[in-house]
Amino acid sequence: MSFPLLTSLYQCAKAFHLTLEALAQQYRASAPDFEQIQGHLETLQGLIKDQWAKLSPEDLPLPLAQSWLPLQTEIQRSWQLLVTDTYFWRTAVQARRPFQYQKRLQGHLQRLQGYGQHLQQLIDQCCSPLE
Repeated sequence: MSFPLLTSLYQCAKAFHLTLEALAQQYRASAPDFEQIQGHLETLQGLIKDQWAKLSPEDLPLPLAQSWLPLQTEIQRSWQLLVTDTYFWRTAVQARRPFQYQKRLQGHLQRLQGYGQHLQQLIDQCCSPLE
């Protein structure tokens, strides 16, 4: 594995984490800015579909390669659920519905944050001096 690829993956994982944090703030806001939310979702899409989807396990060091495809699949699945529920949340008409969607969105965000933390741990393992 090349050092630039690992560095790029590390930077993407950090951007993923920061974007999820910014998105979580918008989801918790009493008056969310849907343009900002859309921008954060597009940033996540760029990371997930344009950066990570291009990587294959053969490109990665062993600890990361073994977990890459399942992790990638779960991140993409959770991201798609987040996008879908965000759309429904934004268009919810009944007073109780937005709250229900906010709870679901928080669950999706927590799952994505967990996957991001797992990815970061795998990257850290690959960068350890023992390797």
